[in-house]
Amino acid sequence: MIFIIFLELTGFSTWFAKFILKLPFIKGHPWRLIIAYLLLASALYLFINTFAVLFLVWAFFKETAVQCGFEKEDF
Repeated sequence: MIFIIFLELTGFSTWFAKFILKLPFIKGHPWRLIIAYLLLASALYLFINTFAVLFLVWAFFKETAVQCGFEKEDF
């Protein structure tokens, strides 16, 4: 959990959200974005504890939603 907070404070989750949204095969294709997050989570589940990956992917997904224009009250 401390690692997740560290990633948010350093801005890594914001950078990752911007990076994933700039990928050409994801622009304009929301299902590809969801599949990319599912593949990321599945790959991380192989090496890291389930709950740690859950919080990590949630932090990335939350920043991606903010970058797409959703407010924090929306979710």
